[in-house]
Amino acid sequence: MYIKKRAGSPTKESGAEDKQSAEERRKAKEEKRKKEEEEEKKKKDPRFKLNLKIHEAAKNFKHYKYKDDYRVPTACKAGGFELIDPVIIKKYRDAAKDIISQMGRQILSGSVNLTGVTFPIKCMQH
Repeated sequence: MYIKKRAGSPTKESGAEDKQSAEERRKAKEEKRKKEEEEEKKKKDPRFKLNLKIHEAAKNFKHYKYKDDYRVPTACKAGGFELIDPVIIKKYRDAAKDIISQMGRQILSGSVNLTGVTFPIKCMQH
């Protein structure tokens, strides 16, 4: 004669399995609770809030639609800007002459030291 067992009735093997699965569920629940506590601690930390703001700003970043190929209408065709004021041109030429004469003096004296060449005060005057 066979005795039919009801479905879900505990046997020795299934009882041990139930204990293991209950232990695993308990551990999983404990890990989940710890993760949630850590997340709450992070949310209270001001550094976390700052990092979160930076992360949000990076996610919402939109590229600049303009390029660096803008050219000022007053720019020279060859590049840079034109010097058309004779007073300024004379000032720059005098400063360049001063620097070249200082370097020439150092070369002729035999002590070539470029750190000793001073920037002309003429360039600083308005």
